[in-house]
Amino acid sequence: MAKSISVNGKKRGRGRPATGVDPVMAFRLPAALKEQVEKQAQANGEKPADVLRRIVEKALKGKRRERP
Repeated sequence: MAKSISVNGKKRGRGRPATGVDPVMAFRLPAALKEQVEKQAQANGEKPADVLRRIVEKALKGKRRERP
């Protein structure tokens, strides 16, 4: 008698590998603002996403007010 096929469950390692641990947030920017962000990134040798992250962090750090 032949051996039956074993079922191991779901195989791991398939599909696209994870690229990061932080959730993605997307938003629209006017063309002029996008150009300013890209110029700032190029001047500092950074990616535009890093520039935007730093700007948001600074803005939130400076505005620690409680809302009524």
